[in-house]
Amino acid sequence: MRTRLSSVLAIAAGAMVLVAPTLPAYGDSGSGTSSTIGIVPPNDPGYFCNPQLRQAIDTIDYCRAVEGVGPMVLPDNYGSLPPQAQMLVVFNLERINRGLPPIVGLSQSLDGYAQQGADANDDPPFPPDGNGGGGIWDANTSTLGADDAFMYTDDCSPHNVVGCWGHRDNILIDDNSTDPLDGGGGFTLRGYNSQLNSYTFEFIYGYPHDDLVFTWQDELSHFASPPAVERVQPPTITAIRPSLASTAGGTTFDVRGTNLISTKAIQVGGVRATHVRCETETSCTARAPAHAAGAAEVRATTVAGTSPLSRHMQLTYAKPALKRIGSARRSVREGHTMSKPFMVRALLGSTPLAHVSVSFTSSNGAYFTGGGGSRTVPTGRSGKATAPKLNADYQAKRVTVTARIPGARAVRWEVRIHR
Repeated sequence: MRTRLSSVLAIAAGAMVLVAPTLPAYGDSGSGTSSTIGIVPPNDPGYFCNPQLRQAIDTIDYCRAVEGVGPMVLPDNYGSLPPQAQMLVVFNLERINRGLPPIVGLSQSLDGYAQQGADANDDPPFPPDGNGGGGIWDANTSTLGADDAFMYTDDCSPHNVVGCWGHRDNILIDDNSTDPLDGGGGFTLRGYNSQLNSYTFEFIYGYPHDDLVFTWQDELSHFASPPAVERVQPPTITAIRPSLASTAGGTTFDVRGTNLISTKAIQVGGVRATHVRCETETSCTARAPAHAAGAAEVRATTVAGTSPLSRHMQLTYAKPALKRIGSARRSVREGHTMSKPFMVRALLGSTPLAHVSVSFTSSNGAYFTGGGGSRTVPTGRSGKATAPKLNADYQAKRVTVTARIPGARAVRWEVRIHR
């Protein structure tokens, strides 16, 4: 039978007041943790993990995956927990998913020490009867945002050395003590410059925990399955869109699959794609490298491995073509602006080539409206690109306008100037 706390959580002077149930055995996460994975103290990440994703949980999952740790799975009651309990949950997931024993619960006494730090916007004071541990503080907008700051962007600016404040070391503390690890949380709403929330937490070994107000053992009942060591799985690719690319390179394509969020490289025919961006577990975008006509295998690589070869996960390369829209010969009166634009369509076979840069240039000193004798215009979804209109206030009798894209034969217009 699963044990649940029957009391209602309440915040009073920053401390949660609950009736504490029976304590679990030290190190019992409900999952049977095993060997440690990821980067743990005394080591720190040798990078500044800042992918600038929209949601803090996505940023955390990305940074965990870079370390070889799987995604963080929150309990079903996470949103209803007060910030102090949210911190214990999140920090325990950072610990357990790496194979470290959990914090057994929140102590009302330690909550009080932590709250002193939150109110002062500083690290909490260390309790005089603690046997070892430490405290952390951050100003942020959410508990997950604070975890991201503590664990993955904990840099002493301007050096960008993650972990140099020691916050990560405290969250992942493991001194092989026979004493249990107790916690205490502090929170002040908009306590920092009246804008950001103040978050503090104490990690203390061997603290008298007869005043626990929230326990990890009770919280386990809110997980679909007990948290355990969470290893990131190798990536897979299930779809490539579009599947047609230019032999000249530069075609933007989407990769769909699984475990893609921390993809370090996407290879096409053994050559690295450029502009790789993976914001979710299931999708990436990239630009294809140049390649000979024909099929090329697409593979993704993360810290956990490389996606398997599959003849279905390919880009098919074809030589691009640039087609002129409208007549190749034009005429305009000197001192006037052409009424008809210069338009082209970029194609791969019969497929429109979108988002390709078309370079338009003019000869004999002619210039486009807005100034300049050259312009670069991207093609739209239909493959079309339109140059600015041409001004004719110059002395030349003939002007050539040329459009080019990489890998395709240039397209030209002959413009006759008459007086």
